[in-house]
Amino acid sequence: MASAAPVSNPTAPNSNNNKPSKNSNVNSNTSSNNSNHSIHSSNSTHSNEPSSATPTLKVMRLQSPSLHSRHNNNSSTVLGGSSMLHSALLLPDSFGVIHVGETFRAYLGALNTSEEEDVTQLSVKAALQTPTTRHLLPSKLDVEDQLLEIAPGKHLSAIVLKTLEEVGAHVLRVEVKYGNEKSIRKYYRFNVSSPLSIRELTVRGGTDKCFVSIAIENVTATSPLIIDKANFIPPMGLIATRISIGSSNNSNSSIESNTSTAVQRYDASGHLPPKAMFRYLFQVRNPNNSNTKGIAHKDELGKAVFSWKKTMGETGQLASMSVKCPPSFPYTNINPNFIIHGSGISLDVARDASYSTDSNPSNTKSLSNILPITVEPINPPQHLILAQPQTLTLLITNHSKKSKNLQLQFRMHFMSGAVICGPSFLNLGVLKENASKQMNVRIVALVAGLFKCQGCFVVDLDSGLEVPMMSLFQLFVYKHSDDYALNANNDKALENVIKV
Repeated sequence: MASAAPVSNPTAPNSNNNKPSKNSNVNSNTSSNNSNHSIHSSNSTHSNEPSSATPTLKVMRLQSPSLHSRHNNNSSTVLGGSSMLHSALLLPDSFGVIHVGETFRAYLGALNTSEEEDVTQLSVKAALQTPTTRHLLPSKLDVEDQLLEIAPGKHLSAIVLKTLEEVGAHVLRVEVKYGNEKSIRKYYRFNVSSPLSIRELTVRGGTDKCFVSIAIENVTATSPLIIDKANFIPPMGLIATRISIGSSNNSNSSIESNTSTAVQRYDASGHLPPKAMFRYLFQVRNPNNSNTKGIAHKDELGKAVFSWKKTMGETGQLASMSVKCPPSFPYTNINPNFIIHGSGISLDVARDASYSTDSNPSNTKSLSNILPITVEPINPPQHLILAQPQTLTLLITNHSKKSKNLQLQFRMHFMSGAVICGPSFLNLGVLKENASKQMNVRIVALVAGLFKCQGCFVVDLDSGLEVPMMSLFQLFVYKHSDDYALNANNDKALENVIKV
């Protein structure tokens, strides 16, 4: 059942008494964009032109009735305070509450109240002015070539609609042309608000993925919502996955199992009362990850899109702002507690270097100036056995605009637990701008425990520039291989318990 919300049709102020005229057909040449005024303009007609009756314009918003609230009994309604459909049999006197994402529907009616004359050469145009754009609303009354006519006592009507995409003041502009270039213009102002407050928190999950937490809150005063769908739309090349409790990641999956509890059924319904909040977690990843491709700082991750329903079935859709990938760490100085492996810092430096210009080479806040050269381990070991050397592959990248004659150094007094086995100073040769080179080194553990692989420096032999690296990766050192095997079996047993 749909009800129509008419808007009062005040005319322009009367120049004699400065009061609005109650006759909607009074001609006036005064216009105002700050109030809902009707404007009637006419040109002088020739004596041989047929006369036309003045049509009456009716504009009403089409909307569903709201459910009766026990906190808002209105005895003036036809059914009284005991009605479950509050004011269902009465037409409201305003456009009511309109939320962004809803479809705005309006009824346009042109009536001929004359008993003798026809309304001739009729056309009705409607447009919706948003805070930024004007949208034309086509209808069957919007004609150019074959103008319409209305016989005495008859009427013509049409329905226009537009999905609301902006928050703020909107104006529905309706213009009726008839007769010999006569016109009626009316403006209907209404405000569009957002039913949901959306907040996001993004965390890096390595070089190829990010975790995006989206919190939505129902900020309406009295309107409960049903969150029908919650999706994250990534750009081309990325994949977004909803992370939820349980094995199913489908936000629309229904609980039909007889073993489900009432709480589970309620949570699956998506019911969001006023002032309540839901939180969703998405993983956005690059499936083509490599050492040179992934997700870097300021890369666009996509938007969260939520579809919702109101109590009477009205639907709407709302999207969040575009989510960006956060930086690996603040662009201030080297953080000694930072771990390079899996952080994505090499991608961030490469992106920063690609956007930097030679006009400002001394920008100390630039990440590419803090780390003009990066060293990143490729698939480093997570475990080592005491006194058993293992090969480690490193990727050295020159992000600067000049070629450099580089030397890789591991300084023993900065290392603990695990050290380099063999030469600790390795010449890399000349590395051209934006070029990379792989180097293998061997590390050996001296003490059991949890350690960081640190003490790495890159030195430009021509300029003497030293670039200290943060900790490359973490590793755990076992005393014996049997300890490692026992720990691996315990990890598998724990995984099986979690799955059960």
